[in-house]
Amino acid sequence: MQNRSLVYSINSTQSFNLPQSWLLQFSVNYISQRATAQGEDGAFLTPHFTVKKLQQISVGTSSFNG
Repeated sequence: MQNRSLVYSINSTQSFNLPQSWLLQFSVNYISQRATAQGEDGAFLTPHFTVKKLQQISVGTSSFNG
């Protein structure tokens, strides 16, 4: 089998910082159609949506004078 076709993927992510340590994130992945030994494999579009509450982590240092 000989095939000369263009196969491509597109990935995109956007993040938005909101008040009170909230984060919104949108991602989209697209994979084009591609030829296989059995014919053509369909295109895929996979969107993702994430909402996160970020936690503040404090790291303290102390000194000891002995």
